[in-house]
Amino acid sequence: MEGAIELKGNRLTVGPNGRVKGNVNARAAVVQGKLEGNIHASDRVDLKQSAVVVGDIATQRISIDEGAYFKGSVNIQKEAPKKEVLGVTALSLNEAAQPRKR
Repeated sequence: MEGAIELKGNRLTVGPNGRVKGNVNARAAVVQGKLEGNIHASDRVDLKQSAVVVGDIATQRISIDEGAYFKGSVNIQKEAPKKEVLGVTALSLNEAAQPRKR
């Protein structure tokens, strides 16, 4: 397969005989075959023992099995804050901004 792969909310699996030449954008990526290109995964990337990856990886979590080949850089990204936490924080800030009645 040659060309960009856009699977933002889904997982991409490149099987042991799979060959990809192009950038990947997915929620998660599991590579067992060969991938030439950059990987951006919002959740995780798993490079299995038979993986051959040449390119940069940006993700929150990564695992590289012993025997996998990887040439490139890894950018570990911070997790997005949970919506519940944002709601509580915003409520607390709003309450703190209002003058207290005595």
